[in-house]
Amino acid sequence: MAPPAKRILVVDDHPGSAETLAALLVIAGHQAAFTSDSREALELAQRFRPEVAIVDLNMPHIDGYQLAGLFRADNALKDACLVALTAYGATEQRELTSKAGFDAHLVKPFDLQSLKAILKKFDAA
Repeated sequence: MAPPAKRILVVDDHPGSAETLAALLVIAGHQAAFTSDSREALELAQRFRPEVAIVDLNMPHIDGYQLAGLFRADNALKDACLVALTAYGATEQRELTSKAGFDAHLVKPFDLQSLKAILKKFDAA
C-alpha cells in the first residue's frame, strides 16, 4: 500500500531545482507547491499549510535556518516536518539543522529513495 499523499512545500533559491522537485513530488502522488524566494515562503506556507517543507539552507534574504525558526514560531506551521536541503552533510552541519528545528537533513544531490524514507519516517511519527 502506498503511503498517504502529503502537502509538501519546496523552498529553494534555484527556481529550476524547486520546480523540478515539486513536479517529482506531484508525480509521486503528493500535492506540492514551491517558491524560489525565501521571503515569500512563509506567506505561501500559511496559505498552503504544508505537512512537510523541504528547505534549502543557503538562500539570500532569509536563510533556511531563519525560515525554520519562523515555521516553528507559527502556530499553524509549527508541526510541519522540516527537511533541510543542503550540499553539506558533516556531523556539525546536521547538528546545526537539528538545533534550528529541522526534523531531517538531505544532502544534495540526493536520491528519491532518501526522501521517501524521510516521508515514511514522518508517517510513523
